[in-house]
Amino acid sequence: MATTFINSLQGIFNYASGKNQTSTAPCTPAIDHYKYYQYSLIPALLITMAFAATKKRRNILLNMFRGRPGLIYPMDSLTRSSRISYACAFGATAILVYRIVLEQTYAIEYNGARAVKSFIAIASMFIYGMVFFPVFGSLALETVFSFGLGTAYVWMMTAIDIFRLTECHLDTETRVLLVFRGLPSLLCSLYLSISMPIRMVTAFKKGKYFYWDDEAEGEENSLEDIRDSYSGHHVAKLFQKPVLKLPPEGFKQRVVSIVLGLFHRFVYQRQRGFRYPSRMISVMFVSIIVIYTLTLEILSIFPSLIQLYADALMYYMDITMGLTPAVNESSTETAIRNWFYVGYWSIGILRVCLIVSTVLATVFSLFNVLHTLSSYRQNLYALYRGDHSHIPHASAYSNTSHCINSIKYAGFQVGYIIWSYLLQCLILFLISFLLAIVILLIINDLNKWIILLLDLLWPVVLTAVIVALGQLLLAKYFFLQGRGVYLALNNRSFYFNFTYFMFFYNIFLGLVSCLLRILKAMFVGVVFLSRLDSSTLPRRFEFIDPGFKAYVGYMQIEAAHTHPVVIIFTRVMMLGLQHKRERVRAQEGKLNAEGATQLNAAKESAIQQNGSHSAGNEMQMKKSVQRDDDINVQVSVSERVYDSEEERRRREAARFNWHVMYTLLHNPDIRVMRKGYLQMLRQARQLGVQIAISDRQADVNFDKLQQDITDAREKYNPTAKKSKDKAYVVEDDDDASNDDVKETEMADVEAGQGDVKKTSVVVVTKTRAQDELDVSVTQMTNL
Repeated sequence: MATTFINSLQGIFNYASGKNQTSTAPCTPAIDHYKYYQYSLIPALLITMAFAATKKRRNILLNMFRGRPGLIYPMDSLTRSSRISYACAFGATAILVYRIVLEQTYAIEYNGARAVKSFIAIASMFIYGMVFFPVFGSLALETVFSFGLGTAYVWMMTAIDIFRLTECHLDTETRVLLVFRGLPSLLCSLYLSISMPIRMVTAFKKGKYFYWDDEAEGEENSLEDIRDSYSGHHVAKLFQKPVLKLPPEGFKQRVVSIVLGLFHRFVYQRQRGFRYPSRMISVMFVSIIVIYTLTLEILSIFPSLIQLYADALMYYMDITMGLTPAVNESSTETAIRNWFYVGYWSIGILRVCLIVSTVLATVFSLFNVLHTLSSYRQNLYALYRGDHSHIPHASAYSNTSHCINSIKYAGFQVGYIIWSYLLQCLILFLISFLLAIVILLIINDLNKWIILLLDLLWPVVLTAVIVALGQLLLAKYFFLQGRGVYLALNNRSFYFNFTYFMFFYNIFLGLVSCLLRILKAMFVGVVFLSRLDSSTLPRRFEFIDPGFKAYVGYMQIEAAHTHPVVIIFTRVMMLGLQHKRERVRAQEGKLNAEGATQLNAAKESAIQQNGSHSAGNEMQMKKSVQRDDDINVQVSVSERVYDSEEERRRREAARFNWHVMYTLLHNPDIRVMRKGYLQMLRQARQLGVQIAISDRQADVNFDKLQQDITDAREKYNPTAKKSKDKAYVVEDDDDASNDDVKETEMADVEAGQGDVKKTSVVVVTKTRAQDELDVSVTQMTNL
C-alpha cells in the first residue's frame, strides 16, 4: 500500500485528536516495493517457462525438443469465457495501476537523469506484466497443471497483500480507511484463490492434466454444440419474430415506462443473452476500482484537511481578539471579526463543495462506464448488420491502423476515464463554489449587484425570446406551405424582406450564440471525455481524435473475428464435410467387407470345381481367379458407393430446394439478392428495358420483366426466332467453380429438310462442390 497515504491519514487524525506527532511513529513497510516486484520475477519466470513447456510450437523448429516449448498468451482478447476470472485478475492489479498513473511508481528505483526515466518506465512495465503473467497464463491454459501453479502463486500474493494491510500500528480510523482502500483488489485476489482450485478440479474431471491440446482448443463441433453456443443463440434469434410490446396502461405504468426509457437511453439497457468480451469487462472493472480509490482518498484526506484549516482560523481569532465581541469594541475590530467569520464560512463552503463535486463526478463516471457498455453492444450489432452510420467503414483506415488502435484501446480507455474524473471534479468544484458564494451573498443582503445585472439583461433576454417565437410562428404558418408540412416557400416577397432586416439583428445574436456554443462544447467535452465511442470532434475531424480511432480499431477487429453468422456458417460447413467423410469411410468399409466375403466364396467355388487339376495349374488358377475377382469387387464397390452417393445428393438437393422455396415465399425481399434476378437486371439494362421504380424491389413483376427482355432481344435480332420450347439440361461439371446459367446456340437439323433451326437452350451447370455443401446449408437453416 502507498506509504504516503497511510502517513497522511495518521498525521491528520493525530492533529485532530490533539496527539503529539512524535507519539506515533510513521509506517515503514517491511516489504520494500522495488525488491518485492524484482524478486517476484524469479517465480514468475519459472512458472511461465513451465507453462510454455506444456504447449507445442506450430511453425518453427517442430522437430527440436518435440516442438516444445511453445508460445503462450495471458488472455484471448476476443474470448467471452472466464469473464469474471479475468476481470478479477485485472482487478488485483488495480492498486498497481493507480500507483503507476497517479504516483509514477516504477519497479526500479532511479533518481538520476530524466532522459533515462523513459527507459526505466518501459522496463518497469515489463516487470509488472511478468509478475502477474502466471495468473493470466493459468486461466488461459485451463489445465490441472496450470491451475495448480496459478493457485499457489495467487495464494502467495494474497498473503503478502494481507500482511501489508496489517503490518503497521495505526489508529482505528486509519485502519478502516486503509482496509476500504485496498478492499477491491483484496476481494479479487480472494476470489481467484477460491475459484482457481475449483477450476482445477473441473479440469481434472475433463481430463486436461498437463499438456495444451491444439485440437481441443476450439469448440466442440456437433450440431447440438453449435446450436447451444453463444453464436448459435444469436443466429437463432435472427429467425425469430420480434415481440411487440404493448403500450403501458394507467398513469403509474406510464410514469415508470418514461423513467425506464430515460434510464435505458442515457445510462444502460440490459439485453438478455448478450455477453461482453472479457477484455471489455476487465477494462471497465479496473476503471471502476481506480475511480473508487480516487474517491476514497479525496473524501478521506481533503475534507479533513480543510476542516483543520477552518479550526486553525477560529483558534487564531480566539487568541487575538476572542470569539465574542467586547462591549467597547471598535468598528475596525468588528470588521476584522466579520472577515474572520467570512473566511471560516468560505472554508466550510469549500469543504461542502469538494464533497458534492467528488460525489457527482463519481456518479457521472459510473454512468459513463455503463453507457459505454450499452453503446458498445449497439455499435457491435450495427457492424454485424453492415450499418456504418456511427462507426466508420473498415476501409476508412488501413488494416494496420485498425490493428494498432485495437492494441491501444484498453490502456486508452482507463487513462481517459481517470482524466475525465479529475477534470469533472475540478469543474464541478468551481461551479458549486461559485453558486455557494452567490447564495452566501444573497443571504447576507449583498444582492444589489444581482438586481443590477438582471435589470441590464432582462430586456435582451425577453427580446430574444419574442423574436425566436415570432420566427417560429411565421415560418410554420406564413413562410411554408401546408403549415410546415412541405419544404416549399410561400409569400416569398415577405420572406425576402424579413430575411434582409433580420440580418442585422442576427449579428448581435450571433455573438451571444458563439459564446453559448463554446460553453456547450466545453460541457459536452468534459462530461463525455471518457466516452471513446463518441468523438468530441466533428465527423470530418474524427481522424485526429486518438481515443475514437482506438475505439474504431477495437470495434473493427471485434466485428471481423466474432461475427456470429460467419462463425456459425463456418462451423456448419466444417461439420458437413466431417459428416460426409465419416459417412463415406463407413460406407466403403461396409462394402469392402461384403466384397471380401464374396471374394472368399468365389475362391472356394473355383477350387471345388477344378479340384482334379494339378498343383501348378491350381496355383495359377487361384491367382487368376483372385486377380479377376479383386477387380470385379473393386468395381462393384465403387459403383455401389457412387450410386448411393448420387441418391443421397438427389435427396439433399430436393430438400435444399424446398428450403429455398419456403424461405423465398416467407421472405420475398430476398429474391432481389439472388443471382438470377441480378443477371436479369443486367440484361435489362443492356437491352434498354425500362424497370419500374419502386421502394420495394421485391414488388417488381418478374414474369413481365422476363417477357420484356425477350421482346427486346427479338427487336435487336430480327432473324432470331422465338423458341416455344426451352430445354433445361442439368449437368454435373466437376471443373466448374460455381452455379452458372449459360445460354448456348445449338443446331438442330430437322429430319427431311436441309435447313438449320437455332434453339435457345438453357444449360444449368451444377457443381459437385455445391452438392457437397447442400447438407451443411440444410443443417444451418434448422438452427
